[in-house]
Amino acid sequence: MVKYATIAITNKCNSRCTMCNIWKTGITKTEISADEFGELFKHEYFKQLFDISISGGEPVLRKDVVDVVKNIIDNLPSLKHLWVNSNGTFPKRVLELLQSVYGKIENEYLCLSIEGRPEDMRKVRGINCYDSVITTAKLVRQNLPLINLVFSTTITPYNSEIANLEHVAKLAKEFGCSYTFRFANNNDDFYHNSEVNLRIPDEDVKKIMNFSQKYKAEDKFIVAQYKFFSTGEIDVMDNCLAGSEFVFVRPDGTITPCINSGRVITKPKIITDLGTKEKCPCCTECCFYPMLNNRQSKQM
Repeated sequence: MVKYATIAITNKCNSRCTMCNIWKTGITKTEISADEFGELFKHEYFKQLFDISISGGEPVLRKDVVDVVKNIIDNLPSLKHLWVNSNGTFPKRVLELLQSVYGKIENEYLCLSIEGRPEDMRKVRGINCYDSVITTAKLVRQNLPLINLVFSTTITPYNSEIANLEHVAKLAKEFGCSYTFRFANNNDDFYHNSEVNLRIPDEDVKKIMNFSQKYKAEDKFIVAQYKFFSTGEIDVMDNCLAGSEFVFVRPDGTITPCINSGRVITKPKIITDLGTKEKCPCCTECCFYPMLNNRQSKQM
């Protein structure tokens, strides 16, 4: 039985991101209904899920997003952590979704994408959305104080100046929330972006890594990125747990080991040897934290 799942509930996305082509291609050709999501998560395979991440596309573009999320979480008796990921372009819809689940799960999070200063964010996201993200954060802070708010930055060639990370760090302090960042990567199973040049100037990478050591030295995900750029290795990736500890659920209900693998898992088959079968380029939160938590639990 899996413990973690990232669930992309829709292909729809109103962003026009430079590092991602989901808005052009979708992740799947179809999307299952709210009732079908409910039926899927009734499966015994998911009975020990205690951490899920609702994603897309942009999840609140689904008109039935409240029903979809309700049907999922109502079938997960072990659920302790609920993450909602959003680009923040529909503040009232995000608020409505979070209000529908507020207080039902022990730990509830909203992760908002914010790529730095307004103009740099427009270059990355392809739309003017900085103000709406700030509005979303304010609405949640004012109305739902128990929601754990997180700002997340994807670093691309368009926002790799260190001033953008400094800007997000300042915003996070003002809102009393946490923040994280990672480098964009090429991935045709999820982002469909193999032709996109995502190379960051070496000087910018150096500054970002110095920033991470100075301001995020205790964040194990950020530390892992620092080690990766220093050594080319991610120590927790030696025995990848994708397909056994965690999975990725696509909008059509297809299950794959993670966003970086297109290999379909036929329920209730569990993949335990992803690392020996295909190259894993992953350094993303949805894969790193489950493996980190697994390693820590075994060390206790």
